[in-house]
Amino acid sequence: MIQMKVEVKHLSINFTNRHDWPYRNEVIVDGKYTYDKKTPEPLMYVQWSNDYAAYICIHVRNTRSHWYESEKYDRNTERNELFYCVEKKHCIFVRCKDAISK
Repeated sequence: MIQMKVEVKHLSINFTNRHDWPYRNEVIVDGKYTYDKKTPEPLMYVQWSNDYAAYICIHVRNTRSHWYESEKYDRNTERNELFYCVEKKHCIFVRCKDAISK
């Protein structure tokens, strides 16, 4: 049996599809240094909307060649950090028919 890791994140923003994604054309995949230390690399990243109305799926093998580094302010560390990002056209946006109530 081959086990593959799926990274799941819960975002602090709401979205339902690629058209109302609030960050123009860019999706953050992971912190560069965090990702570079992961073994094995995740199969995919799943990023849930804050209200669970939708999620983004980033399949690593299918998108890795499109990733680029971008420096951004990280609220957790309170300093600029390097992140791997990808254009949203390479991501799969999935809208859930019924949002899960909190």
